[in-house]
Amino acid sequence: MPRVRVVVSDEKKQRWQDYVGETPEYDSVSDLVRKSVEQEINSESNSQMDQYEELYQIMEAVESLEKKHSRLQDSLDAHRQNSITKSDMDELESMIGEAIWEYANMIRDLDGNQDSSTEATDEK
Repeated sequence: MPRVRVVVSDEKKQRWQDYVGETPEYDSVSDLVRKSVEQEINSESNSQMDQYEELYQIMEAVESLEKKHSRLQDSLDAHRQNSITKSDMDELESMIGEAIWEYANMIRDLDGNQDSSTEATDEK
């Protein structure tokens, strides 16, 4: 098995040896270094995976917001197309008023014609 040599200060070596003596998880300084390096690599990988997962969730949230925005925009556009402006309403009221007067005049004319017919029949 290949070996990796690490050069550290005497103080750091002593600190690592003290830590190994206090911690049952490690058998030796070499074991501490090996496991620490693996933990660092795994934590970086996990950290990157966590970042990718967070990025994916953010992208999904953005897509969801874009879909909602699109639906709201479509709804707003449809509402604008279906809404009546004040001038449209005024024009509609005017047209309805004219139609009512025309209808009333037509009824009056029919009543007038009926009265004439009735008078003509009564005269006979």
